Amino acid sequence: MKLEIYSKKKYSKSWDDFVNKSINGTIFQLQSFLQYHITRKFQDSSIVFLKQNQIHAVIPAAVIKKNKKK
Repeated sequence: MKLEIYSKKKYSKSWDDFVNKSINGTIFQLQSFLQYHITRKFQDSSIVFLKQNQIHAVIPAAVIKKNKKK
């Protein structure tokens, strides 16, 4: 298993395809939904779990700075 930080250029479509095909995926895990909110002040730190270069799991995550602290 290999972990990678999400890259919009590399994983945007495959991430959403994975979530849409999953049993318990919701709109709240779709990058198309999350990217809508990217104008807010947070750093996308989502993680992609890969096995043999195929997505096996995803975790949406963000770093939010408050008072210039993480």
